[in-house]
Amino acid sequence: MSLFSTIMNVHMGNLGWKQYPTTHVTYQFINRRPSDRFNPEFELALRSEIEALGDLSLTSSEQNWLKAKGYFPDSFIDFLHSFRLRPDQVSLALRANHLFVAPLAVLFFVGILFPRADPRAALAGFFAGLATGIFVAFSKELFDMETPIGFIWVLPGSFSISFVVSWLMSLVFPKKPLETTD
Repeated sequence: MSLFSTIMNVHMGNLGWKQYPTTHVTYQFINRRPSDRFNPEFELALRSEIEALGDLSLTSSEQNWLKAKGYFPDSFIDFLHSFRLRPDQVSLALRANHLFVAPLAVLFFVGILFPRADPRAALAGFFAGLATGIFVAFSKELFDMETPIGFIWVLPGSFSISFVVSWLMSLVFPKKPLETTD
């Protein structure tokens, strides 16, 4: 991690801590290098490092040094000094990440863009997009491929398939008109 990104992250943490003190946050790391696929040994090593992070904190001398610089409010530095990562709250998802995002987004868009679509069309698109995401994320294992399809294709692939299937199914299963009583 570069010094710039460290400084930026601490400033963003300060902003979030000051502006939204009761908000719970989620952080996510995505390995964007397909050549560095995580394997089971790496997962064990990563879990070990996450456990070690539970013991990491600002020392008293670091706390005093930061306070002397005047960059951050003392209350934020005190928060950092007392903060401890809870390793039991960290979960690892090695590729199943984002499988539901695009299909769920399509459910929203189908309701807006395809007024003739009924729930069957929307659900067919959702499940087609979910299957596409699974096929892309696990392409190496499912299709015995030498080089897997890049993870970057999970969202656009599943969104496109989900959208097209929903549209086609809206032609097959049009929404029934609401009955009105006169």
